[in-house]
Amino acid sequence: MKTIYLGIQATYNTTDIALFEDENCLEQFFHADLKASSHLIPYLDSLLRNNGKTLADLSFIALDKGPGAFTTLRVTIATLNGVAFAHKIPLIGIDGLEALTHERLRTLAASQKDSPSIVVALLNAYSNDVYFMISEVNDGATTTIDYGCKNIDIVLEFLASRISDQKLFFMGNGALLHQERISKKFTLENLSTSTASAKTIAQLGLIDFMQEKNCTDKILPNYIKTQLFNIKK
Repeated sequence: MKTIYLGIQATYNTTDIALFEDENCLEQFFHADLKASSHLIPYLDSLLRNNGKTLADLSFIALDKGPGAFTTLRVTIATLNGVAFAHKIPLIGIDGLEALTHERLRTLAASQKDSPSIVVALLNAYSNDVYFMISEVNDGATTTIDYGCKNIDIVLEFLASRISDQKLFFMGNGALLHQERISKKFTLENLSTSTASAKTIAQLGLIDFMQEKNCTDKILPNYIKTQLFNIKK
């Protein structure tokens, strides 16, 4: 029996959807729009119909659960929670920072470039804050050094005090946004990757699905930043 599934990336101002059958991508849809996430259902319907599929055919839906833009993330996840509930489709949430790191390391490996010792995934958290994941790469294994949400200058100060320039590789829309700040302290390479692609989200979802991990009927957004603000009564 074939495994048919979707990978969805809609955490900022773009919607990226990839439809897979087993390990083959049947079609990928990409649309950049500030309100792209609000049109998610028509996009899904069109992609499925183009390939002779329906929601009933899906084995699971993998989605970037964040961190990301608060409103966009909330709309995307609420929409997909509703779709999954109505059609009894398992959901698999993928951490966006982990997916971005995985994708860039895979791209570097494919280009036969040496893997950096340290990779820094940065996503825009607004007001000069970034969601960040700092990882160490050793013999193909990746270990997380630090993860969270902080002011970009604090993250850069931490990196400058702990890690030499030659070992660093930056990625993500947070790096794109703050590249002037970063370039004052470190050497920057190609910053074309803003977020993990829907293909990567789908492929990581397939791994979890085959291992029967993280399948659920409801996804909660990985906001991170909201944990910093507690309402005092």
